[in-house]
Amino acid sequence: MWKLELDGSVSDYRAVLVSTWEAARDEADTVLALPVWREALAAGRTPLPRRVWLAPEEDPLLSPDEGTRLEEIVLPFAKFTDGRAFSQATRLRRRGWHGRLTAFGAFLLDQLDYLRRCGFDGFVPDPARYDRATLERDGARLLTVFPEPYQASAAVPDPLFRRRERGLAEDRTP
Repeated sequence: MWKLELDGSVSDYRAVLVSTWEAARDEADTVLALPVWREALAAGRTPLPRRVWLAPEEDPLLSPDEGTRLEEIVLPFAKFTDGRAFSQATRLRRRGWHGRLTAFGAFLLDQLDYLRRCGFDGFVPDPARYDRATLERDGARLLTVFPEPYQASAAVPDPLFRRRERGLAEDRTP
């Protein structure tokens, strides 16, 4: 699989989303389901993976202790028509999550700006739909289509007019 970063670079990304502790112990590139990770944490199991994934129906609420133990949260898009990961990402960012947030699965490259604005900083689309060459060619370009969004979002908390008042945005009007 290939991962597109916010800066437009593309790198190899290895992740296996697992839902059991036994599978997590056997797989080096494991991303453990959050409820199972919490059970393992409570039971004192080690080594505890630093990456978790959330099912679309899960509430993305982390305790401060959980947040310090994690490096990355993966939000899977099981199908194109299910946009709950957009809401989960926004809620995580608004609740103070500053770690890596990765979109994974069935989304389109045309959605990259929306994903970025919700707080995602890594994008792993379905490898059957997009290969590395497509990500390198189109991914970086699509991340820069809207360099100064008008609306506030999880990634840009102030609307454009407020950023201009404080001198934090370029004036791109002709």
